[in-house]
Amino acid sequence: MSEKSEYQRKIENITLDEFIVGDFDDDKICNLDDPHPFKPGDSRQVEQTSLCEDIRGIELSQKDNEKQVTDFYNQIKTSVSFPTRIRMKSMRSIVHKLYTNRLDTLSDLGGLKIVVPTQKDVISTKKLITQEFYNYILNVDDFYEKENPADPGYKAVHFDIKYNNVPIELQIHTKRLDKIYHVYHPLYKGEQTQYAKERLLKLVKLATCADLGSVDCIEKFDKLNITIDMFKEKKQNK
Repeated sequence: MSEKSEYQRKIENITLDEFIVGDFDDDKICNLDDPHPFKPGDSRQVEQTSLCEDIRGIELSQKDNEKQVTDFYNQIKTSVSFPTRIRMKSMRSIVHKLYTNRLDTLSDLGGLKIVVPTQKDVISTKKLITQEFYNYILNVDDFYEKENPADPGYKAVHFDIKYNNVPIELQIHTKRLDKIYHVYHPLYKGEQTQYAKERLLKLVKLATCADLGSVDCIEKFDKLNITIDMFKEKKQNK
């Protein structure tokens, strides 16, 4: 078996970020801009504009945005007693969005999710956010009151927020729905079969019934062990 080359040894344990913006051949041109990333000696990058610098710029900008999202998150926590989660859009997600949209059209660079026990709590929390943070609210979509045309099985209240020029998406929905969506998310981002969509609608209907206080629906839903297999159609034995 032939020995590993210097570059093979060098990249064996390298991270994906280092792979993209690192410099394998130490010629001071990052891999993404280097015409020959494994061959030292290049003096010019692929183009005059540096894609590596753009990516580093996005990462630095997102670190600043994270401070603003965290600041708004802390304000939400002082007003809302329910659990609230925070997320930031990754550099890869931003680059993908840039492929299809301009950056200034993105509705969120970070997000918050408030998870409440019942639909009554959704209504009261929506009212509280609207009253206390109206200066930052650009738009509200209540998918409890109207159907989401892109996803009929989705129920939540969405706020488009602009806080210190950083777009933030704030979501509110119940614990039962959050449980369903958490399990279903990989399918939502991938391929959804008709069976999975129909199964999702049935579970959301049962969860909504429980969230409205029906004892029968609460007992039925809370007995369920929701897993990804629930959304996969069983093959019939021939």
